[in-house]
Amino acid sequence: MFSWKPIYREIADKLPDFALKNGELVQLMIEMHERGLKVSNVGDRDSGGNNIQLEEVDPFSFLANFNRGVTNDNRTAIIAAIMEA
Repeated sequence: MFSWKPIYREIADKLPDFALKNGELVQLMIEMHERGLKVSNVGDRDSGGNNIQLEEVDPFSFLANFNRGVTNDNRTAIIAAIMEA
């Protein structure tokens, strides 16, 4: 068994609690970014080309924060921040 499976499972089990509170996931990503962690961008552009902040994020995009080409140290820090939240 991979050592990361239990913690990923725990995070995945908590995600349904945010089904109607996706904005809280965005806020958590903003807070992690402010702490210097390399997380997914929470910005986008509207139809007029203006920069906007996302209001919600789907669970798969949220999980991508610690699955996309990041160092093990950064992945560990992101997971620790999620578990503290």
